[in-house]
Amino acid sequence: MKKLLSFFTTLLILSLVQWTQLQAQPRFTIISQTQEVVEGVTHREIIAETSESGTVYPQVIQYLSANPLQDQLHVITGDDYPALSYGMRPLHTMAQAVDNRYPNYRVIGGINGDFYNLNSGIPVEAYVRNGDVVSSGLGNNRPVVGFKDNGDVVFGRPCFEGFEITLFNEQGDIVLQLPVNRINRLPNDLTDVTVYFENFTLPIASQLHKYVIQGLDIKRDAFDTRYFGRGVMVEMTDASIEVPQGHFVVVSNNPYVEGLLEAGTTVRVQEKLGCDFEGVRFAIGAYEHLVAGGNLVDIVFGTAPSARVPRSAVGQKADGSVFFLAVDGRQASDGRTGVTLFELSEIMQTMGAVEAYNLDGGGSTAMVLRNDDTFVYLNQPSDPGGPRSLSNALFFVSGQHQSLPKTLTVPDLSRPLDVPTNIRVQQGQLIWDHVQSNAGYRLNINTQIFNTRSNQFDLSNLNAGRYLIKVETSGEGPYFRDSGFSNELEYIVFPESYKAILEVLRGLGRRR
Repeated sequence: MKKLLSFFTTLLILSLVQWTQLQAQPRFTIISQTQEVVEGVTHREIIAETSESGTVYPQVIQYLSANPLQDQLHVITGDDYPALSYGMRPLHTMAQAVDNRYPNYRVIGGINGDFYNLNSGIPVEAYVRNGDVVSSGLGNNRPVVGFKDNGDVVFGRPCFEGFEITLFNEQGDIVLQLPVNRINRLPNDLTDVTVYFENFTLPIASQLHKYVIQGLDIKRDAFDTRYFGRGVMVEMTDASIEVPQGHFVVVSNNPYVEGLLEAGTTVRVQEKLGCDFEGVRFAIGAYEHLVAGGNLVDIVFGTAPSARVPRSAVGQKADGSVFFLAVDGRQASDGRTGVTLFELSEIMQTMGAVEAYNLDGGGSTAMVLRNDDTFVYLNQPSDPGGPRSLSNALFFVSGQHQSLPKTLTVPDLSRPLDVPTNIRVQQGQLIWDHVQSNAGYRLNINTQIFNTRSNQFDLSNLNAGRYLIKVETSGEGPYFRDSGFSNELEYIVFPESYKAILEVLRGLGRRR
């Protein structure tokens, strides 16, 4: 039933989405503004008006700005999700949770973030929190805004290059990264790495090693197609098991997993970000482009773009500074009428944006600023019951980024393959028993090297003489290495005259 509700909720959202050609710029006029600076973050309250077709609409706008390229300030994403699911919280509660989560950051102010599923809190688009790809989105292919440690902001549509597993040591350094070959399915090969999550309810019957990971943070979407897991390895077993509640299970006989995944090791499973989003520490979904290259976009995509409602946006200026904008609406008697997406585009351009994106709006529009140890709302959220619970948000913080994990040199944990056995000659063919996981075989015949993919080799073309032959199995890294050579087999090829004499002798023997 939850999946059906999620599906119909998605259909309802999509039915409200429109795009419209921007034909004439609406007018935007600032009447007055006040400014304060709180711990390096600039806050402005702007009293303004927009006009459309001769009608004037009063507006109240909140603006927060900081420059991560010049000041000791950063832009991060945040949420207050439970450990083993998504969730929703009001912005001020989320700000406090983020402030408590990171001892190296101090939250100064923030704005609501991406659109989200109203039932589960799953964000619509990709969401990255401190390097963890908590969600790769719900498949809507919307833009994402990413923030790197050096202050660079990345705008665009990321791609995902498959799942990967990362092992961390106690110091947080990366000791191993490998592709995850399958989710909730048995490996095709001994060296494959597969991961089972809780939604797989059958026993995992494979005889391969199973590493049980106690979940610290596990997320999956409503359709069980997108996953994130971080946890600590607590048990390894070869027995048939089910995935324990609050855990995930890594299944593999990969020699590197065997050698490095031990009790207490931190394990992360997530989708790998690509397409200019490599190295992004924080990222959040947006919908959609408002200003591109300093210009208003020709076509505005979004939810009800012509509706006059509360709106939120994020933009970047030419000097690298980032700003958040919240426009109040649905409170016309208080001079807060809200704006269309076209008007929001013009406002963002007027405020200096060279790139700008729309965030979730309506009752979700919210902006907070630190006041001693609490966070106060700068705008007036429009829901009658008070600030709406949200999925995630953007925050300005002071402090220093934690060092990125170092990737340690991985020791050679590849296994030597088995030495070929039962080497014999049959009708001019050298034959030996097949060795599993081989990348071929190497023959040493009187110090001359020959390579073959088959477990046999034609000796019929050898000249007369005495030959010492040994065979080794070739390994193809990184999982297997060469076996070393077998014991020598002596093989003698007689001259043709010897063969004729032998045939005569055989004939005489038959006559007797």
